[in-house]
Amino acid sequence: MGFKSNMEDDTLEVNGRKIELDTTSSGHYYILLKECVVKIENVHMVAEQQSHEDKEKMVQKLHRQFAHPSAKSLKAIMRNADALDDDCESLIENISKKCEVCMRFKKTPARHVKMLEEDPKMEVEVALAWAVNAKNCMQNHCGFSPIQLVLDNHPNLPSVLSSQLQAFENAEVSDTVIRHLNALHAARRAFTKAESSERICKALKHNVRATETTFEPGDNVFYKRDDSNRWHGPGRVIRQDGKIVFIRHGSQLVRVATCRAIDTT
Repeated sequence: MGFKSNMEDDTLEVNGRKIELDTTSSGHYYILLKECVVKIENVHMVAEQQSHEDKEKMVQKLHRQFAHPSAKSLKAIMRNADALDDDCESLIENISKKCEVCMRFKKTPARHVKMLEEDPKMEVEVALAWAVNAKNCMQNHCGFSPIQLVLDNHPNLPSVLSSQLQAFENAEVSDTVIRHLNALHAARRAFTKAESSERICKALKHNVRATETTFEPGDNVFYKRDDSNRWHGPGRVIRQDGKIVFIRHGSQLVRVATCRAIDTT
């Protein structure tokens, strides 16, 4: 296929055929393509006449063609094309759950979503409220919880350590109270598991990204050596030269990059 452009006449010659070029407001050339009219009636007729096996093949092909999207995204694509029905919706859910690629690269849910997985009937608003409460009741690195810093004490919540004997009686309570108590304990369990999570521990031990951190002489820092993935220190910063930090650790003088050093505070 041969192309020949003529800028003087604003034309393009393709295999001996001359095509006039139009220009945009910014001066770029473009070719106006003639729209092909598609009869919507024929498209709907073909889609409605498909069998269950044909629809499954179609959904499987679309799932691969659009790079393994989530079930929600694929439903939106087919809904915009006005080709989504109840059968296709169930097929999308089934294919997305059984797809090995989707299972391998599926985003790991947040730790605190586990409380919703343990009790699917739990309302999202109730779970969120007690998750925030559980987070605010946990100690920070200074030894105090956020709610303790604001209110000066912790709220009196049901617990085997602080409840009186009357709280251990098998008294009948409303379903609303039971639902909130279950959400309270589920939120506490989720945050307690997150505190001892091995995944979070491994992530924190990895190299930190390069930042514009500036270390001052006398700062105490932890650092990583080139031949080790363990944090060493604390050492004292002597000076910083660009992205290089000079650290004195005992009788040794260590030179490390700023991305491999972190302040102890």
